[in-house]
Amino acid sequence: SFGVGFAPRDTLEDAVLTVSGYLETIGPSMPWVGADTKVMGVRVGDAITLTVAAAFIDRFVTSIDDYRAKKAQLAEELRDLLFAWHVAMFVKSNAIVCARDGRTVGIGAGIATVWAAAPPVAAAMALAGTVAGAWISGQSAAARALAAIAA
Repeated sequence: SFGVGFAPRDTLEDAVLTVSGYLETIGPSMPWVGADTKVMGVRVGDAITLTVAAAFIDRFVTSIDDYRAKKAQLAEELRDLLFAWHVAMFVKSNAIVCARDGRTVGIGAGIATVWAAAPPVAAAMALAGTVAGAWISGQSAAARALAAIAA
């Protein structure tokens, strides 16, 4: 193995870390996604492409059609997550963004602590029918905690 480092992080690294952090917390909402996931990213010009390798647990998948449906559901959740993450980059001061189907459901800023935001964010995520579409700027651990609260 070898590694290459670059500092400060850029948007590609942030996108990979955002998706990777979400996949670590996905168990309660999508139990068929195994713990061994990989996220790879590449940038060509301004375009970022992510590849997610997520093994599915066979006892939760009943057929090839079920597999395809669950794969599509995971892809949609990740699109919502990345959309919310992208919107949050343009919100000042402790951004909280909830999104579903490529649209924002709620945007908040300036909340002193993530714990003060937990009840309204969990309610917004429940209304949106999503856990993935929530992003709290610069606080991936807090975002995972909110995902656990909302699940």
